[in-house]
Amino acid sequence: MKLPNEGKPFRIGLDLAATNVPSLAEELRSKKFVGYVALCVRGRNGIEEAQALFDAGKIVACTYEYYRYEVTIEGEAAFKRFMNACAAAYGVIDVFALDEDALHLALVGNERAFFLAGDKPLQTPKVFSTALEEEAKALMEAQREDLLKKYKLANLKQTKV
Repeated sequence: MKLPNEGKPFRIGLDLAATNVPSLAEELRSKKFVGYVALCVRGRNGIEEAQALFDAGKIVACTYEYYRYEVTIEGEAAFKRFMNACAAAYGVIDVFALDEDALHLALVGNERAFFLAGDKPLQTPKVFSTALEEEAKALMEAQREDLLKKYKLANLKQTKV
C-alpha cells in the first residue's frame, strides 16, 4: 500500500504466534484508532505482507503482497488473505498511527484497496492455508502471459539458461 508517511509507531515487532489478533483489532476499534496494521509472514514459498488501514477503529482498506510472485491483491480479497495470515506459524505485526490527513491521502492513493470490514469481531482461521498463495501464483502467471500477448511475444519459446 502506498502511504504518505510511515506514521507514528504504536506497537512494533509483535510476535504473531503470541498475539491475539482479534483482541488487538478490538482494542484498535475501541480506541477509534487511525492508522494501519502491517503483518509480515512467511508463506510456503516466500514472504507475504498484509496492510490493513483503520479509520476511527474500523478497517477501511486492505492490501496483500506476495513478494516472490510480485503480486499485490487489494480490497476484500486482500482482507481474506490478511485473516488467513493471522494463522501463520511465523510472523511479525507492526501497528502505526496516522493523522487524518495521512489517512485520507492513503485512501486516495489506494482506491482499489478500499474495503469496509464491518463491525463484526474478526475471526481468524485455526490453520494457515497456502491455497491462497497458489491463487497468487496463478495470477502472476496470467499477468505475465497477458503482457507477452500485449507485445506479441506469446509464441516465443523460452530457452533455458
